Amino acid sequence: MVFSDNANPTPSQEKSGAAADRTVDYQAGKMDKNGHIDSHDIDRQAEITLHEKLDPNSKTQAKDIENKSHTETGSYKDYQFVKWGGSFRVLRDWKVNGKDANVLDLTTHKAFRFELTTFDTYAKPPIKTEYTNTAPF
Repeated sequence: MVFSDNANPTPSQEKSGAAADRTVDYQAGKMDKNGHIDSHDIDRQAEITLHEKLDPNSKTQAKDIENKSHTETGSYKDYQFVKWGGSFRVLRDWKVNGKDANVLDLTTHKAFRFELTTFDTYAKPPIKTEYTNTAPF
């Protein structure tokens, strides 16, 4: 399971060249039957891998989206941003220690297979993450 205590932080609008940005810190852990992860269930040595896929129907192309996987150990600091005029969606797929991992939606306390993040300069909020079990593209 991959989770973040700040999975939908309010985007900032202070950086030069970015309409909005945020950093989301992900960790790996085990979820209990109530959809919670206790601190003793966090795997601080886990290899957390993120693969992102750009929606081919996006209004703008995001050259910063990685087409290959990227792995970090212990926690995964994910810097997310949208430039002025940008509008695109990204499907995000996680692995923990090389195995497919679900992601926890802290709002509903349910696990999902994918994150779908929309980056849109003109939306409120300009960066929003939703969860799904079916890849839309």
